[in-house]
Parts: sequence; structure tokens; C-alpha cells
Amino acid sequence: MNQDQFYEKEYEKIFNSGTLGLMSDFMHRFIEKPFRNSDYFDKVLEVGAGHGQHYKFVRHGYDKYLESDLRLLDSVKETEKNSRRMKVQLDAQDLSSVKEISIDRLIATCILVHLPDPEKALQQWKRVMKPGGVISVYVPNEPGILLRLFRNLTTIPKSRKHGFDHKSIHYREHRNMWIFCDLLIQEIFQDAIIERRSFPFKFLPWNLRLFDVYQIKIDESEK
Repeated sequence: MNQDQFYEKEYEKIFNSGTLGLMSDFMHRFIEKPFRNSDYFDKVLEVGAGHGQHYKFVRHGYDKYLESDLRLLDSVKETEKNSRRMKVQLDAQDLSSVKEISIDRLIATCILVHLPDPEKALQQWKRVMKPGGVISVYVPNEPGILLRLFRNLTTIPKSRKHGFDHKSIHYREHRNMWIFCDLLIQEIFQDAIIERRSFPFKFLPWNLRLFDVYQIKIDESEK
């Protein structure tokens, strides 16, 4: 089974049911926890949106919510062009079709560790953001001890029951270490306000955390 077949046929079965499903829901809620129903973002762009798993957890108001995922491009049908929620064809590393300074919030759930060029992606995300806008980035603590232990107890045996080797797919996909992702975020957004929230606890070393969520607020005086 290759990566594309995994995401098309098996991903939902593995990560959106049972214990892993509950953990996935918790992760999405964790990303949205800082926001309230009273918050409002005019235009929201989610990169690496998959099958739209994150959308139902969004708490704030918006005018447009754009979802994009490169693996789903062949199946995307832009039938909702007049809708507030719309699927669009974008590569997270190439937002050249998105106007500069046009996005109020950008959401990236577990995509940065996958990308061949995460630095280019972060630069692109920064380029399209409005002053005062917020970028929400989920980064698993790869290849941390606690994360590998969790995976050995949950994801790997569950995947084995479905007849495939999860490690073979996972480590081809999660190519960027947490240390590298954190370094890039801190350097590229050094003029922004960066809030990092961690699970289970922020004070633990990265090896003993499962994931971090970065809320990056673009300086209103920067652009």
C-alpha cells in the first residue's frame, strides 16, 4: 500500500474511530481552544485540510472558509463557489494564486512535518497574512520518546489489524523533526507574537510531549 492509497482508503478508519478518534478530536479542540464564538475572521484558509476533519471544531465566525489539500485535488469539485465554505486547489508550499495580505487566519493541522520544503511553506503563509492575522500550526513532537510510545501502543497495532505496516508509511510522511519545525517558526516569525501550547505539559522537554500548537499573530505594524 502506498501513501496515496493509505490516505484515500485507510486514514479515516485508523484515525477517526476508537481511541485514536478521540485523540484526534481532542487535538482539533486543542487548536481551537484560544478562540471564542465572539471572535471573527473575515477569510480563513486551511492548508492540508484532508477530508475536512477540522472544520466542525472551528468556534469563531468567518465570512469565507477555504479548505485545500493537495492529495484531494483530483476529487475536488468547486460546487460551493457561492458558499461560505469552499474547497480550493492549492499547494501549501505555493500560495502564488493567493493575494498577498489577504488571509485573516491560516490553519495548518499536521502538515508542516510532511512537507518537502517547510521553510518555503512558512514564508508563503506569512506572505498572505493580514496584519493582526493569526496562523495556527499543529506540530507533533517527532520523533519524541512519548510520541513513539503512544504510537506503538495505539496506531501501529491498529494498523496491523487492517493489514498494513504503519511505520513504513508514517516515517516516509513525517520527514521533518519537531526541532527543525520549531527553529523555522521561531526564525521566520521572529517579528510576530508566538504562543506555543503543548500537550501534555509545556514545561516538559520536547521528547516527553505529544504535540505543540503554535498560535502566531502577525504584527500589525509589520506590513
